Amino acid sequence: QSLGLSEGNLESATYGDRVRRFKDIGALLSVYRSYHISDIGLDVFFSKENMRESVSMQRDHYVRLMKLLTCFDRVIDGAV
Repeated sequence: QSLGLSEGNLESATYGDRVRRFKDIGALLSVYRSYHISDIGLDVFFSKENMRESVSMQRDHYVRLMKLLTCFDRVIDGAV
């Protein structure tokens, strides 16, 4: 099954389709879970609702969000 996450497909997709596609890729990459930010001793949880908000805030930078999801653990680990 193709998730339709090419740059052209995302830009022409409806908002609802974008959210669904990103929620699917987030599930495939197992990003919906708790994370621990060791530098500040904080536990955070990333949910499907957080993904919806992230997609909403992108404003045509969907490829950046796709790249972020592929290294989400490292981004969280590096958060200060």
